[in-house]
Amino acid sequence: MWWRIKQLKGVLGASMLQAVILGSVYGITDEFHQYFVPGRTPDPSDWIADTVGVLAGAIVITFGYLIVNRK
Repeated sequence: MWWRIKQLKGVLGASMLQAVILGSVYGITDEFHQYFVPGRTPDPSDWIADTVGVLAGAIVITFGYLIVNRK
């Protein structure tokens, strides 16, 4: 995400949204994959936890970027 922010010349909102969407989609695919693994079951609450975790990480990275690049 840090690289993406630099690439977009500081467009934080777009980078954060992309990170959350991609992380959420990855969480969905992970839960789908668990359907085929013996002894594992997909759980929508796991997907929600994954998405909240990605959102929290995106917020931390965004604040870190703002602090480091403060002028």
